[in-house]
Amino acid sequence: MKLRNLGLVIVAALMFVACEKEEGTTVSASKEVAGSYTGYSLAKFQYSPQPMVTDGETVVLQETADGTVSVSYTSSKWGEFSVPAAKASGSDGIYVVMGEGTVVMGMSEDSKKEYQCSLNGTVNKTDGKSGFVFSVPAVMGGLNIEFYTGDMPSAYALAGTYNGVLKMEVGGKEVGSVDDSQFTIENTDGKIALTLKGFGFGGMQLEDIKVSDVEAQKENESYRISSAIDTTSGSIKVTGKLEGTIDNEGNASVVFTMKPGAMPMEITASFTGKKQ
Repeated sequence: MKLRNLGLVIVAALMFVACEKEEGTTVSASKEVAGSYTGYSLAKFQYSPQPMVTDGETVVLQETADGTVSVSYTSSKWGEFSVPAAKASGSDGIYVVMGEGTVVMGMSEDSKKEYQCSLNGTVNKTDGKSGFVFSVPAVMGGLNIEFYTGDMPSAYALAGTYNGVLKMEVGGKEVGSVDDSQFTIENTDGKIALTLKGFGFGGMQLEDIKVSDVEAQKENESYRISSAIDTTSGSIKVTGKLEGTIDNEGNASVVFTMKPGAMPMEITASFTGKKQ
């Protein structure tokens, strides 16, 4: 009887240990990070004052037989990146992926060359925000392409220079137009600032008009922008508002409703143009 009880105790102990091992089993970091990541990229290099942005990009991570990670990234603008044996480390949903590889890029098919590149990335499975930086030191004085998951912020999508025509009305009557009008959108830490190039009509000449904290709302295939105008053009106080749309192809239609200084009536300046 005692031997039978002892046998039961031993079996129970072995089952407990087996369960302990099963519960303590950990999944490798390379398996955890494997998957397809969709987002946007920012290309930064010394010859460009603003990052060059590309939306709808995908980075793919695959676990390999030796426990490393194969990383592939085909950019519609920058070429084909391959890091065949990146190392993944980390735990609790946050992982680091690092490795060396190559990229094939060029301005045309005939000019394509292979360059060395490095990868430094973070996969955050807790909040779903992941990013990868591909560095190519031999291109453009050092090219860094930063890839981030999720939707591209409007400040990056809209930044640039827009050329077009500015038509002006006062009191509902057309008072002239500017055929070489221009405005620029700057991205400063995620905030949008729009500067309308100075223009003149009648006997009045306005200098550049800068509007800070412009709001942008994504609507299907375009962005709707708006802001109050409370600034100066040189020494002239300018108040009013701006409203308009910029589509994904860079086509812009923006209306500036402004009252410069003591002018009794508002100027309605309608811009139609395209991003350079």
